[in-house]
Amino acid sequence: MSEPSLEAEETPVPRERIAARGSLLAIVLLWAFGLVVAMLAAWPVYGVARAAYGNHPEGDQVLFRPGALELADLVIGREGTLTALAPAVAAFLVLGALLAHLPHGAVLAHMAFSRGERPLGIKAAYRRGREAFFPLLSVTLLSLVVKGILITCGALAASGLASLLASKLDDRSRDLVELGALSPFLGLVVVVGVVADVGQATIARRQVGALRGLRLGLRAFRARKAYALGSWASRALGAVLLYTAAALIVTRLGVAAFGASLVAHQAAALGRAALRASWLARALRLVDMQEPPAPVEGDPAQSSRNGAAIVEEPGGAL
Repeated sequence: MSEPSLEAEETPVPRERIAARGSLLAIVLLWAFGLVVAMLAAWPVYGVARAAYGNHPEGDQVLFRPGALELADLVIGREGTLTALAPAVAAFLVLGALLAHLPHGAVLAHMAFSRGERPLGIKAAYRRGREAFFPLLSVTLLSLVVKGILITCGALAASGLASLLASKLDDRSRDLVELGALSPFLGLVVVVGVVADVGQATIARRQVGALRGLRLGLRAFRARKAYALGSWASRALGAVLLYTAAALIVTRLGVAAFGASLVAHQAAALGRAALRASWLARALRLVDMQEPPAPVEGDPAQSSRNGAAIVEEPGGAL
């Protein structure tokens, strides 16, 4: 007699219990992945800077002198070493952004599923993240294409309107006109990003493909626009405040306190990862407001919980 599979034991978490705070390890692993990618990408640049100024009495602080002559020499001089490195570093960062969909999918899976009354294990979460990797990646790439089109159209509209009114405007007024013309397109970019996130939450929760996930995600967004945009905006504002605080701390500490500056920056990055997970938890809830996940066969209690969960949305969970 064969043992039951782990897949059969994994059930959707009831909507009212979906929260980021139960997935701290998955969130930390997502943050750690980004940190490792950034460090590996920065290593060649660090090597060039160290070779150029490693023996200088002031160390790399010389790169931050007023006028930035040494920094300019490092970037555009030195036989073009950094310029030659730029394509490889950029390609590595793009590869890292693509591979980040694996830990991203694991965070979604860890919040969306459990094993009975126990949280889903990290190994199982990454298995689900691997299974959803290409649908999640497809949604991201499609959203980037749409965002690129919107930004291009916005830039053309802003430039065209400013040129049309150029004879009647001073420089400051021209900037304001361009910003006003671009603003609606930037708002649409935000909406596209929110819909893409809800679509990815749908893929993780429903275990569907990219196109179906986007369709269901768009339907869920249209049904609860204020809930979705408000949930996203509050977390985005929190991330902006975290990075602003980190920037102020780094500025006050100065270049010499590199270790403390690095801690401040990475604390902000970890906080941002937690806030994004909190928003994705709300996106998972939003998916269930439209239709609860299919219950596991033979588990009437799960069916009852999911059916009741669609009636009302409790607040307060992160």
